[in-house]
Amino acid sequence: NPWKTKIDPYWGTASTFDEMVRNLVAVNSKPHSFADCLNFGNPEKPERMGEFVESVKALGWMASGFGLPCVSGNVSFYNETPYQSIPPTPTLLGVGIVEDIRKAITSYFKTKGNAVVLIGETSKEFGGSVYSAVTNQKSFLVPRTSPEKLKSYSNAMLESFKNFKVYACHDVSDGGLAITIAEMCFGSKGFESVNNLDYVDLFSESNTRWVVEIKESDLKDYIDFFASKGLKAKHVGFVVDETISFGSFEIDVDEAEKAWREGLTRFTGW
Repeated sequence: NPWKTKIDPYWGTASTFDEMVRNLVAVNSKPHSFADCLNFGNPEKPERMGEFVESVKALGWMASGFGLPCVSGNVSFYNETPYQSIPPTPTLLGVGIVEDIRKAITSYFKTKGNAVVLIGETSKEFGGSVYSAVTNQKSFLVPRTSPEKLKSYSNAMLESFKNFKVYACHDVSDGGLAITIAEMCFGSKGFESVNNLDYVDLFSESNTRWVVEIKESDLKDYIDFFASKGLKAKHVGFVVDETISFGSFEIDVDEAEKAWREGLTRFTGW
């Protein structure tokens, strides 16, 4: 995410690694390895070299701590014009192993009445977020993470897929919980929240989080499963038909999907 790495190359890169792993875990694949493509400006300029050094430090810390080997990669320097450089852009490609393709998990909600659970911890971290860009509120706190935390949650997620019937899973990233849930509704189902969610709950882009769909009858056991490992899981709502609602806010699924899919068209006029 160049908006995050532009603010803080270290934590922005750590967040990139975190998201890569989250995406692998979300489909029920065990992270195996990764490759990188590191794109930066002119390394002859101290500030550009500093960005590169911080990014590589973060990548090394996350990869070694998580135990994920980097099997290939390249570095591209001098990506700038006479006027400005590109933001630090570490691009990562993760490889995961799905032991049984029949047990791969998709991201769309499946069954009306199922419970929706948020896995992970949410903090007031808006540096480089969509919320900050849309509201024009400056924030320099890029989301934090650690390889130990990421590994604990990832292992617990994969174990939960074996112990429970998980109908859908999606990592929480750009736009926070609100956008994640909206995207999960685009398969034709809706969502209704069960409690009041403030702007931090809805739009924070804190790392190491997923949203899952499970049977309502499994709800208590599922949350207790994570609690037994000292990890956070929170019931946030239910799968419904046709609408997405967070408290007093409500929007039709088709309307939300249209806005989501046509965003680039509205921006460019194409």
